[in-house]
This record gives sequence, structure tokens and C-alpha cells, in this order.
Amino acid sequence: MLVCTLAIVIHLALDVASEPEFGVTAIHMWNAGVRFGVPAFAAYPSARLADFVAHESQLARTDPLTELMNRRAFDEAATFS
Repeated sequence: MLVCTLAIVIHLALDVASEPEFGVTAIHMWNAGVRFGVPAFAAYPSARLADFVAHESQLARTDPLTELMNRRAFDEAATFS
């Protein structure tokens, strides 16, 4: 997000510098908002999906009653060691 924000600020500055007689207009601000909003809107669901997959992966490796490792977790631990 930091890189995205930095790119938007630089692009906005270049837009304003290319048309100095108009200054910062509503169109410049709209373009900056869209340039920030679209990647941010796309990043949120993918981050939620990654959290969901990590949670489901953890649930697949533990017994729901005892919260201990199940056979899948033991098999994976034996494979990696």
C-alpha cells in the first residue's frame, strides 16, 4: 500500500506540474482517488482470502475436541523432518 500511495502522490504531482495554469482540479483529485481506491479495493478481498485459507489450514491439522495435532499434522511433520 505504501508503494501504491507513493506512486499516486508522484503521479498527482506530475499531473499538476504538466498543467500549471489550472492547478489542482477536481479531475486530478478524482483520478488520484481512483488510482488509490481500485488497488485498495482489490487488495482487501485477497488479504481476507489469505487469512481464511490460513485459518482453514490450521483447522485441518487439529482435532476439534482436544485442539491437538491430528494425523494429517503428524504426517506432514514426519515428511518435513
